[in-house]
Amino acid sequence: MNATRIFGALAILFCASISEPCGGGLILELSPFQQVSGSEVMLKDIVKDPSTLPDTWRDRPVMKAPVTDTPFEYGISAVASALQKYPDMQEVTLRGQVKMSISRTGQSIPLDQIEKAIQKYVSENETWKNQKVEIRCDPVNEKLSLAGSEPDFEVTSSKPLKKANKFTFMLTVSEDGMENQNLSVTASVIPMIEAWVAKKIITRGQTLFAMDNIETQFMPADSSESLVPASEPIDGMEINNTINANQPLHRNYLVQPMCSQNGEQISVNVESGNLRVIMRAKALSTGRKGERIMCMNEQSKRRVLVRLTGPREATVDF
Repeated sequence: MNATRIFGALAILFCASISEPCGGGLILELSPFQQVSGSEVMLKDIVKDPSTLPDTWRDRPVMKAPVTDTPFEYGISAVASALQKYPDMQEVTLRGQVKMSISRTGQSIPLDQIEKAIQKYVSENETWKNQKVEIRCDPVNEKLSLAGSEPDFEVTSSKPLKKANKFTFMLTVSEDGMENQNLSVTASVIPMIEAWVAKKIITRGQTLFAMDNIETQFMPADSSESLVPASEPIDGMEINNTINANQPLHRNYLVQPMCSQNGEQISVNVESGNLRVIMRAKALSTGRKGERIMCMNEQSKRRVLVRLTGPREATVDF
């Protein structure tokens, strides 16, 4: 068993079976074999029992991780030298084999960075230029083979698939400005539409007013074909279902306002050529704007089929 004591800028290697820390410092048992996944080897990665470390020590970088899937041997003295940069570790004793083997597993592909790269490519591509879109990457099982630094992603080309809004994007992965590997990702490019969205909770039966309880936001067009676009006026429409704040309006949430009640007096507009007559009638049923109901002429007592055009207003269609 080998132990290394960290003294300022000097690391002293000696062979012994140490059971007590030198000079009252902490003894850290190093594991002879370890796997890491990030670009740096953390202290918690190389210690046999990370729970023995102070909380502020666990995520301390020790050294750069080796190339993916290529194990590398580090000497215990190299670890001691790397830890000299931490003033509170000057009295620490490292114990373990002369050399320790560290390997780096393939790094999972960061979908958020891929989506940003695709978004940049899409914004500069003529197919989607000046169009708001949302990018959704499919899960990627492939792993990245990296030398140690953080990768950069750039989309080089795209190919449409048979499914609507689905594409394959080809990317290059670079480290420190050098191209490392190529990658292909399948992603959806969803057009966004400006649609009506509730600013606050709107309860069932409430009437909509654009300046009061609704606003416009860009929403993915695939969320539903029933989204109500901002170009469509909705003032005066009635809600038939409670809508939460920031929830988009769907067509099946909207109904025309109630314009007549059974037994209510309504004004009926009758036009024939240049002749226009307004008569008073009694509604024989309830109805909403645009619906047809029967009403009775108060004078002649005749029944007439009318189309509701507004609150207590109707017209006769010839």
